[in-house]
Amino acid sequence: MKQRMRLWFLAVVFLTFICGNTHCVAGVTDAKRWGYQLQNADPAELAASEYDVLVIDYSRDGSAERAYTAAEIQSIKDAGKTVIAYLSIGEAEDYRFYWKPWWKPGTPAWGGGEKGEGEGN
Repeated sequence: MKQRMRLWFLAVVFLTFICGNTHCVAGVTDAKRWGYQLQNADPAELAASEYDVLVIDYSRDGSAERAYTAAEIQSIKDAGKTVIAYLSIGEAEDYRFYWKPWWKPGTPAWGGGEKGEGEGN
């Protein structure tokens, strides 16, 4: 029980950090249904969905060109949804806006090697 409380506390602290406000934390902790879509999510469909909390990528396809606008995200929030941005902290993908074209597996040094599950990860 003690560990469960500790985990709950850490989750709330983490959510406050990533959400930046207590409304988001309340939205997450009170949620009954979560949705998770990382590619080609349609903001209008997300706003009309049954989900209370939606985890989405910053972009439809990982590119800067197809990033969601602030107005699109706000339209989802205006529908009463809590929106959380997906961010992988364990891998970098070569199709993301931050990837430099001259980087190869193993460079920069912190990059390690290519992950076996997918080319370019």
